[in-house]
Amino acid sequence: QGVRPFQLCSFASFGSFAMASPVKVERSAAAAEAVEKYGGYVPNYRARGEQHYRLPYKDKSRLIHVRPHPEWTKVPQHRTQTELFAKRRAARVPDISMDIDGDGVVGPTDYFVAKTFGKDNRLTTPERGRVVEALEDGFLNQYAWGYDQVGAQRKNVVKQLRGKIFNGDNAHELNHVYPPHFNSHKVPRFWTATEMKMQRKADRHNCATALKEAHESENPWHIPEPPLRQEGMVSEPPFTSRHQKDAARKREARYRGGLDECSNAEKQVKAPGLEYVEEPEVKTQRQLHQHRKDQILKGLAEGEANSDFVPIEVRHTRTELEEHEARRPDPHAMTQNKLLDARKREYLEYNMRNFPHVYKQMPMFSEQEEHWWKMRKTYVAEPWISKNKEKPLTGKVTETFFAEPEEEQDYT
Repeated sequence: QGVRPFQLCSFASFGSFAMASPVKVERSAAAAEAVEKYGGYVPNYRARGEQHYRLPYKDKSRLIHVRPHPEWTKVPQHRTQTELFAKRRAARVPDISMDIDGDGVVGPTDYFVAKTFGKDNRLTTPERGRVVEALEDGFLNQYAWGYDQVGAQRKNVVKQLRGKIFNGDNAHELNHVYPPHFNSHKVPRFWTATEMKMQRKADRHNCATALKEAHESENPWHIPEPPLRQEGMVSEPPFTSRHQKDAARKREARYRGGLDECSNAEKQVKAPGLEYVEEPEVKTQRQLHQHRKDQILKGLAEGEANSDFVPIEVRHTRTELEEHEARRPDPHAMTQNKLLDARKREYLEYNMRNFPHVYKQMPMFSEQEEHWWKMRKTYVAEPWISKNKEKPLTGKVTETFFAEPEEEQDYT
C-alpha cells in the first residue's frame, strides 16, 4: 500500500502498545533512516479492519523509540482458526496401535479398551501387554455391549433390574430372577377373564335353547293345516318351474330347426373320471384348446357345405344395409335449410320486382328540343343592337374617325 514492510511492522502494528510500554531504547539507525526518507505516516485502520474514513494516514514516528515485545514478533503455531481445528481433529484420530482385535479399524470397543489402559491416542508396548493380560483375565465380561445400536431416540430406556439389563424387549429374562409362583404348575381353564365370560354366556345360551326345544316338542305352538286342493290342480305336473319350461321350449325349437337337442352334445356325453390314462389323446392344455378349435371349425365347414348357411357377419351386414336404406330420407323432402333458402329467394325476388333500384341521372342537353343557350332567361332572340348598329371600320393607328350622329328612335 505504498509503505515498506519495515515501516508497517514498526509503526502500524505496535501503535496500540505505545502507551502501555513507554520504555525508551536506543534509536534504531534503520528505523530513523526510514522515517527521514519516507516519513512517519502509515495507513490508519479501524478496529474492524477498514481504513479510517477521516484519517486514512497517521503519523507514528514517535513509536520509533518503543522497545518491541516478544509477543509482537512471535510466530503463531497455527496461522488460522481453521488450521487449529483441523489439527485438533487430527489429534483426536486414534492411532492404529489401538486396534485390539486386529481387523485394521479402531472400533468403539477397541477405543474403549485402549483408553482404559492408555492416556494418549496411541498404545505403547507395555500398555498393549497390559491390555492382552486384561483380556485374557475376562475384562470384557464385566461390561454389556451393543446397547448403543438403538440410538438416542429410543423408546425404552436401557436400565438394570435385579442384575439383568432391561431394554424393553427382554422382559421375559426377569423370570429367572424372581422365584416361581406356588401354583404355577396348574394350567388354568381360562387364560383371561374375557374368555371365561364368553364361555359362561355360551353355556347359558345353549341351556336355554335345549329347554325351549324340549318344551316345543311336548307343547307345539303351531299345527300345520292340510294343504288346499284347488280345482284343476295337477299333483305331478310335467314342469315344476319356469326354467324347465323354457328349456323344453328351446329343445323343441332346436329340433324343428334340424339341430340337436343340446347345443353341446359331446359335452353332455362326456363322463370325466379320476382314473389314470396311460396314453391320453390330448396330453397338454395347449393341444386341448387346439383340438377343440379344430373341431369347431370342422363343424362349421360341414354345416356350410350341407345347408344354405349364411355366416353371421354376412347377416349382420345385410341387416345394417336394410336398416340404413330404411332410414335414408327422401332427396326431395323439404328441410329447414331448404325452407329458409326458398323464403329468402322469394323475398329477394319480390323486392326486386316491386322496388327496383333507381339510379340518379342528371338531365342531358341532347334530350331538349331547343339549344341550351336559348333556354336561358337572359336570352334575347332578336336583340335591337345587332340590327341597328353597324360595326365600326378599323383603320390605321394614325387615322381618326368620327362617328356619325345617331338618329333618335322612338321606342314607344
